[in-house]
Amino acid sequence: MLKDIEIEKHSNFSLAVCRNEEEHELVYDIFLLNTTDEIIENVMVSCSGHGEIDGQQKSTTLMRIMVGDLPSFSFVKIESIIGDTIQLQNDFFVSGFSSNRLKDMVFKVVIPELKDGDIEIVQMIDKEGWIF
Repeated sequence: MLKDIEIEKHSNFSLAVCRNEEEHELVYDIFLLNTTDEIIENVMVSCSGHGEIDGQQKSTTLMRIMVGDLPSFSFVKIESIIGDTIQLQNDFFVSGFSSNRLKDMVFKVVIPELKDGDIEIVQMIDKEGWIF
């Protein structure tokens, strides 16, 4: 039965990481973008962080976010990364249906490795950030 399910890498999912300062605290907002002219149905995002903080291995709880349908050329905020978790590698597993096919993408974000020189305008949300 598993062999009957075709899973495609969906290059039209994008992830945007936008730096934000809220009440004197640095926050990184994570947005999922649909850059296609098709609706993506039943979008589900699983995310977790892992890595080293102060010499000790740490991980965050696995979060599952049911986005639902993501209309064409739209976006949704998935989460905000704050505090010590900024140091971790954050993994985002995104799945959804488009054209009756399961689409799947994995994004790995390590915020300390993002370079200011790579910042661009994320036009869909009208903010500066990094696009994956």
